[in-house]
Amino acid sequence: MEKAIVQLVRDLEAKDPHIRFAAARTLGELGENNAHAYNALIETLKDAVWFVRLAALQSLKELKLDAPVILQYIVPMLHDTHEDVREYAVLTINDQGPAAAAAVPFLIEALSDPVWYVRERVAWVLGQIGTNAPEARSRLMSCLTDDEIEVRLASLEALGSICCKHDTEVLTTLNAIVGNDDQHSSVKEKVKAVLMRIKKADKTPTLFPVIEK
Repeated sequence: MEKAIVQLVRDLEAKDPHIRFAAARTLGELGENNAHAYNALIETLKDAVWFVRLAALQSLKELKLDAPVILQYIVPMLHDTHEDVREYAVLTINDQGPAAAAAVPFLIEALSDPVWYVRERVAWVLGQIGTNAPEARSRLMSCLTDDEIEVRLASLEALGSICCKHDTEVLTTLNAIVGNDDQHSSVKEKVKAVLMRIKKADKTPTLFPVIEK
């Protein structure tokens, strides 16, 4: 097994990006608990070809390595030049469980991504983090006017996970949406469900350290 990993790590430096892609993906299957494979995949996140970077990111996600260290390298991928890499970085951060709360400030920035499905994923992940992402509240509220309905729906879902029944500003905003004839019916239905969740929930946030830029 070790010899195979050594060869795959060598293949990560091949001239052909398809060979590098295949090596990165295979290391995700064979490289568990292998520091050599781990370090090589981290380095491959800098590859000049986007689908090779994506392959390295996918493999790191599958290996489920040390969360703080992974977040250190994954968070910068939120600024990758390719939208699919950015989207997968968001999903990888979500996999870190409670440790994902450390990336909340960077996820809030990513809500401004130019690609709608990346924004939708970011909003969804903030909802998964829930009460540990209270600082995302204001930015999520501004996403309720996003041009894409899926972003609005994901933002509503996130607010339902983050906000409490004492948040009168959010409740007022959501009630206004219900009474807005210009809003899509699916958005109104989501708002009604979220309002019920917020009014019933008793949320207490848990604080986690924030990753420094």
